[in-house]
Amino acid sequence: MKLKNNIRIIEKSGTSKSLTVPFLFIKYVIEWIDFDVYKREKFLATILKDFDWYPKLLYSDDINHILVFNNVGVVLESNNKPDDLEEQFNKILADMKSVNIQHNDIKIGELLINKDNKIFLCDFGWGSINNDFGCGIGMCKKPPKCFLYTKDKDTLKRLKLI
Repeated sequence: MKLKNNIRIIEKSGTSKSLTVPFLFIKYVIEWIDFDVYKREKFLATILKDFDWYPKLLYSDDINHILVFNNVGVVLESNNKPDDLEEQFNKILADMKSVNIQHNDIKIGELLINKDNKIFLCDFGWGSINNDFGCGIGMCKKPPKCFLYTKDKDTLKRLKLI
């Protein structure tokens, strides 16, 4: 990650290039377009928007595949994890279950924490509804299995956060 004043340019991930500026996270989806990563993330944002742990989608550009979210914090790591991490994470999983959404791809960088020790979960580009990557609205073919961590409940152990 490069830092220039208050702008952080995040090195290219598997699907996108991103940068943060105060209060904004800007994601430019450049890979896996054929798998509807951009469309899926935008669609799932309409369902997840009512949960306080999901960063608010502020703007989307369907032509250029750009998503702009509020910038909710920094990457959650073992050195900044809150005491109630498991409780907060289990609440996120329960909320996702209540709307039948699976993340399928939680990695370091997708769990965030703010200055008040509240955690957030972002980047639902490989998400699904009822384990259907078409999300019930006819999107895309299923992504390659090698990209997915389908047991969201095992995430904190897999990421060595507990």
